[in-house]
Amino acid sequence: MRAVAATEPTAGTFLCRLPSGQSEGTSNMIQIVATPPIVQTSAVVQRLMDETGISAAQAIELIAFLGLNWSSLVREAKLLNPKH
Repeated sequence: MRAVAATEPTAGTFLCRLPSGQSEGTSNMIQIVATPPIVQTSAVVQRLMDETGISAAQAIELIAFLGLNWSSLVREAKLLNPKH
């Protein structure tokens, strides 16, 4: 795993401190645990919101789970908002 200085976290990065007792100089280092796909409020998010009536947060979460497969996104979004 790659470690970065505590001053370098990026958006969408989950971080944790390295256990104490590591080599000297790593006390201020953090370890990247997981980095989910970076999804901006894009045309795909907006289109999914418009066509299915779900929120931006729901659209972003679906894209993070399913990727950009449009038919899968619409199917799952419709399950979240069956009234639309």
